[in-house]
Amino acid sequence: MSDTADAIAAHLAAHVGRSYGPYRAWDAVNAPMIRQWREAISAENDDAAAAADIAPRSMINVWMMRGLADKRPADSVSDDPYELVGLLREQGYIGVVATRCTQQYGRNLRAGERVESQVIVESVSPKKATALGDGYFITLHHAYSVDGEPVGSMAFTTLHYAPRVQAKKPSPPQPGISDDTRFFWEGLKANRLLAQRCDDCGTLRHPPGPVCTKCHSFGWSAVELSGRGTLYSWTVVHHAAHPAFDYPHAIGLVDLDEGLRIVAPLEHVALDRLADGMALQAAFHNVDDEDRLPAFRPVAEAA
Repeated sequence: MSDTADAIAAHLAAHVGRSYGPYRAWDAVNAPMIRQWREAISAENDDAAAAADIAPRSMINVWMMRGLADKRPADSVSDDPYELVGLLREQGYIGVVATRCTQQYGRNLRAGERVESQVIVESVSPKKATALGDGYFITLHHAYSVDGEPVGSMAFTTLHYAPRVQAKKPSPPQPGISDDTRFFWEGLKANRLLAQRCDDCGTLRHPPGPVCTKCHSFGWSAVELSGRGTLYSWTVVHHAAHPAFDYPHAIGLVDLDEGLRIVAPLEHVALDRLADGMALQAAFHNVDDEDRLPAFRPVAEAA
């Protein structure tokens, strides 16, 4: 363990068992907040009088929330049980995510009662490696009371972590390029979809090749296509996954307006919305020093 790690561990350990509070709620238990909470969690009460007077037990921590101004009432202490994470933030542990909340309830809270809480740092884990990044799990125990009478408690655990540096997404597999296909890939880098047209019979062809498939002429010129077409067929690739692509990966066979067909990725469309004849438009995704096929997306998305 490094000196910094030792210092962090000692700092966190020194806070375990430390008590904070008491904190007082901004407002007494009240009917408007009870009604709004019941609506939010679909917890209706057939007894109209009880619905306005008795708070759902899951609200126990709601009464103690600071609000958007992040302040406490004047008659409440202002110390912060999360002061122990200050050093963590300074050392790059800037991520935070709630991982577990366990509540226990005593009696029901009624309108007019004002809740108080006492918070104890219950535990701090050793440094853990997680998918989000390395960090520490901190559990605070909240004890709730009304006029000194215990009414419930909550154990709330958060992970404070240093976010992992995301690795750069790898490049897609690169094509083999010949003198017959180079024009096609260079066109894509200029946001142009090109095809070969026979100099002798005028036949368009794709994929590129050295000779006209109709008259067998070797003469050809590159012409720009509109990039518009319709979906003829498609498949959805699940395996084997390549890290350059997001899965499931939809691949379409597109009927271009010029009479050619091209195989290309489909994007900006839910898989269950794919349909024969869907109008599509080419989109280009250029990355330096890479060759990439165009993608096709619905015309409404391409506009």
